[in-house]
Amino acid sequence: MKAYLDKINSEQFCQTIHLCSSISLTSACSTCVERLQVRKDGVLQAIDRLAGYFNDLCQRYAEKQCQVYVKHVHDTIQKSIEEFDAKETCSVIGFCTADGSENEMDFDQYEEYLGDEIEKNICSTLGPFEILCKQVIQGDTKQIQALKMNYDIKDLMQIGEEITENLSNTEDLGKFNINGVTNKLDSTS
Repeated sequence: MKAYLDKINSEQFCQTIHLCSSISLTSACSTCVERLQVRKDGVLQAIDRLAGYFNDLCQRYAEKQCQVYVKHVHDTIQKSIEEFDAKETCSVIGFCTADGSENEMDFDQYEEYLGDEIEKNICSTLGPFEILCKQVIQGDTKQIQALKMNYDIKDLMQIGEEITENLSNTEDLGKFNINGVTNKLDSTS
């Protein structure tokens, strides 16, 4: 009996009885999932920090509707981020594959490239929120918690206008070329 059990491939067995997904966790896949999860946690912390900060401003300078609005925006964004599936995203970009094959791209290079592009095209447009954005991109949750916030509603409104304008002008971050390997991110992969 022991010899029989020792020969069973536990991952394959779990997949057969539908306890595991068919996507195997290669080292690149595990790294991708782990690092995206860290970023997801950082975004959630940043959202909580910003909502708390703006809620305090609302209590001091505005009516109750301001607090209701901040809570609504916080809850909407939080729900959206919580639905983000790191493993699914890593599958779409090619680091987690159903057959367990390794992606030709180096995840560290991909991560550095994407982080640089986000900092350049998004964080740089956020004015006083740029530092917070960079901390989220770097996944530095300690710095997110320690960051001093001294923003005002005018900053937020101006940034919202700039983001809306810049999103229409941003190049497709779904295309990238690292060491001659070109990949197109899309939902059909």
